[in-house]
Amino acid sequence: MASEVPDGGIILAKHWKLVPMDDRNWELCQFRTPLDNHGNPKDGEPRWFRCGRFYSYNGVDRAMEYVLDQLAKERAYGESMELGSALAEWRRLVGE
Repeated sequence: MASEVPDGGIILAKHWKLVPMDDRNWELCQFRTPLDNHGNPKDGEPRWFRCGRFYSYNGVDRAMEYVLDQLAKERAYGESMELGSALAEWRRLVGE
């Protein structure tokens, strides 16, 4: 099935990985529970899903930046952060 996420790839962070599409292109995937048509979690076991975000062989660093941005936003959705705190969080994520 074309929508199945292949084994392997590069783990960028917990729940995020890049999988090779061919010798020059990668697709970002996320490990999560299934979502309904409105983007809300629904019943089901967590598994890898394709994100529809594609990167070329020389753009893997952009994929890493996207994942860092998503992880930082997850925290910001739950609490307000001053700029210095947000920068410290971003640096912490990079360190991981």
